[in-house]
Amino acid sequence: MHAFSAVTWQIDDVDAARDRASKDRLLRQMHERISSAIGDMNSAMHEVRLDGPAEVSAAADHARYGATLAAAAQGAHR
Repeated sequence: MHAFSAVTWQIDDVDAARDRASKDRLLRQMHERISSAIGDMNSAMHEVRLDGPAEVSAAADHARYGATLAAAAQGAHR
């Protein structure tokens, strides 16, 4: 989850960029990094769903869903 959050927090850098080329470059970098971060997060959450208590499993599913929405929204900014 930390790796995913580190990528999404870079949106502040995108907002602060002064020109379109810089914004596009930063968004491309975010897009490239977010895919692997989501993959790692999905693997960890799969383990939690299989081995964790029901409430922990539900929380993992909720976090995964939120990450998927954030990634989709980030892709829309490209």
